[in-house]
Amino acid sequence: MTEGYTKHLADLHAQQSIPAEVLNQILCEISPEPVISKQRIIAGEANEVYDVSFADGLQVIARISRDQDKNFEPEQWALRECGIRGVPVPELLGVWHRSTQGQPLNICIQRKIEGVLLSKANPPQNVLHQLVVQAGAFLSRIHAIGVKGFGYINGKGEGEFLTPEGEIDAFVRMESEFHALAKRLDLSDRDISRALRLVVDAEQVVRPVAPCLTHNDFCAKHITKFLRDIAKLEQYASA
Repeated sequence: MTEGYTKHLADLHAQQSIPAEVLNQILCEISPEPVISKQRIIAGEANEVYDVSFADGLQVIARISRDQDKNFEPEQWALRECGIRGVPVPELLGVWHRSTQGQPLNICIQRKIEGVLLSKANPPQNVLHQLVVQAGAFLSRIHAIGVKGFGYINGKGEGEFLTPEGEIDAFVRMESEFHALAKRLDLSDRDISRALRLVVDAEQVVRPVAPCLTHNDFCAKHITKFLRDIAKLEQYASA
């Protein structure tokens, strides 16, 4: 991450902090054992995240959303469908809905996956190639999961829009928001308008469309690889 983006994340998360008593109450439902460490993770923009360890060895990730629409129900559906198809996903331990000062708090607790982030693993180039190929194979399984409709899904795997045209229209209506973002990033309005047209033209070419589940943020920092699996791949690559 760049220094500017790191500062942006720090400023963003400084405005978000779940009351300790609320989170501790939920953690008590996960395990009767005392919490021995609770470390905040500042890496993304959507959720407030904590890495929590209990005295009995249980390690979990607590994610808190303040967006009323992002209540983790669509995610539960997607995780379940991915797991059925052999995609390695974290075990969901529960979802809770609370509020503080009139603001919704949606809390998701997942069992922590042992390993390191692919973005921090720093394996040799040939091993990295193997990992990326494997990640692509899992992504193809995700894309084989059918959904109903288009756009963001709900907790039943149903999209916001019945047709692809409905999704494109909604995308085009966001043009003013893209231009506002471009101004903040010192990008030209002309480039943004051209990019929008390219996206719209591309979506209109690929017809008919069979809607499927797609990963909206599939990048290295969101892929955890077991340390022992990396060791096996490194041993294989050097053999």
